[in-house]
Amino acid sequence: MDIAIKKWIEIAESDFQDGIVLLDSKRYSGALFHFQQAVEKILKAHCFINTGDIPPKSHDLLNLLDCAKLNRDEIDLNSLKDLSLSYVRLRYPDLDQTYYAHKDKILKIINFAQEFFLWTKKQLLQS
Repeated sequence: MDIAIKKWIEIAESDFQDGIVLLDSKRYSGALFHFQQAVEKILKAHCFINTGDIPPKSHDLLNLLDCAKLNRDEIDLNSLKDLSLSYVRLRYPDLDQTYYAHKDKILKIINFAQEFFLWTKKQLLQS
């Protein structure tokens, strides 16, 4: 496996582990941010494989999904969109409180992010 791809996987794994620590500490907004970053970086590893070039400097997970060339039919695109929007929403207290005030809502997105990350990583390791 290419060194650059391994690096993307390493930093994705690091973000994923940080998300777990924050989730265990009930710091949900921080956990969500790190899980979003983990998904973003694992998709960028797929992009690197598909293009052989540096992945786009983007936080839009739907665009990165296209670059990654993963099967859209196997993915809950609405949940991926919610996860993608969390990158910006978590940065602003008013948006954070508006969208993530309810623990159940944020945990739903976190659960999706964890499952999607693991599925995406599995796809990557099989390629």
